[in-house]
Amino acid sequence: LLVLGVLGYRVMAFIAPPPLVLAAPQDQLSTSSRVITISGMTAPGAVLSINGRPFVPDAAGNFTTDLVLVPGVNTIELESRTKHSRPARLIRRIQVIASGAPVALRAQHRNPES
Repeated sequence: LLVLGVLGYRVMAFIAPPPLVLAAPQDQLSTSSRVITISGMTAPGAVLSINGRPFVPDAAGNFTTDLVLVPGVNTIELESRTKHSRPARLIRRIQVIASGAPVALRAQHRNPES
């Protein structure tokens, strides 16, 4: 019976969702910016998706990316999973309060000779 208990514990730990911690943004944030930085961490080697699009965290499981928002309420869905685990999911709702808010994109460096 003890062997079955230990085996069950290991199976549950194997299929348990990986950690998924979102450092930013906070839920229910109101902003006038149309670009928001998403940052957090998950298990090293986990597969992460942000709004259904794959994103590769660094080797330690950390991730940071910018996301363009639309005026009004935006829902950001994050999902992290390892090969055999159930997914871990987080949802954040961000409201862009200025309908005419400009999109501030980072400048791209271009080679002037091209």
